[in-house]
Amino acid sequence: MVEESSSSDRVGMVKTLNHEIQLLKAGEDDQEGVINLWLEEGADPERISAESLRRIQENRWWLWEYWEAKGLPNEQVELDDGEHQVTLYNYGEPIEQTHLDQIKRILGIFSGIGDGLVFKEFKYILIDPVQGMNDKSGEPTNGYGPINSLAVTLYPNAFRPIPNRVTDKITNLEGILAHELTHGIHNQLIDGEMVLNLWIKAVGWGITEDRRVLPGGAISIWETDFSKCVTDYAKSDPDEDICESMVARLFEPEKLDKNRLVTLEAILPLDQSKQTSWSSQQASDIHLPETQKSFKVRFKGNSGIFTVISKGGDT
Repeated sequence: MVEESSSSDRVGMVKTLNHEIQLLKAGEDDQEGVINLWLEEGADPERISAESLRRIQENRWWLWEYWEAKGLPNEQVELDDGEHQVTLYNYGEPIEQTHLDQIKRILGIFSGIGDGLVFKEFKYILIDPVQGMNDKSGEPTNGYGPINSLAVTLYPNAFRPIPNRVTDKITNLEGILAHELTHGIHNQLIDGEMVLNLWIKAVGWGITEDRRVLPGGAISIWETDFSKCVTDYAKSDPDEDICESMVARLFEPEKLDKNRLVTLEAILPLDQSKQTSWSSQQASDIHLPETQKSFKVRFKGNSGIFTVISKGGDT
């Protein structure tokens, strides 16, 4: 929490549907939690507010307009394995115990992948009852990954009793959650290099001048030897390829191209001894994460750099 400050320290205000957040000028000694703005001090107040809001909303999904408009969820479940904690917020009908058990199983498996790497960028599961369409596949969307939100979002199609597109060895929900959690890994660093970059180089993805129109209408600038991709959806781009490949690697590795299997085992080793058992507890008092009433900002000058909020990969 930022301490009370005089009016001379205030540089603006950010307003969302349900929050008012003060912007305070950071002092020279302030470091932790400071928002760097690539703007000149004295820039247009509306621009300061807009840029600050973008930065504040990073990893705070509950400040996104879409979720704020929904109000409180209908259900809150606390998931825990003794080392990691994940909060599930359900905006739909009460979750079935079978589905909750499947979610806990996948969380336990990912605890043993890369020393639990995903839990650095993943803290929440959101269940959204509003079904949308995937602009890559042209089919109902199953979920979104946790990039810039710390949350995996699951949609009604993920819970339907339909075959998972990668393998029939698991339920659709288990496959979708494993796919989305991999989206939470591929932008992280291993030995100073992003996981996705290691994947691109190892399995042979490249940018092409040709633009492919995907079945859902989205445009892909990527190409590879598509015969090596485990599903049609994996052919979309390297992001979806690594996620689909992870599902195959975990549950039906014989379906996966050998180079992809070897690459995943090398960069994201699976240690079964580190897989964990998860507990679940219904919260008696449903509440969203708290938001600071004020943030400190530092003006870094106008370098032309800007931040884009993305919901992460979808399935």
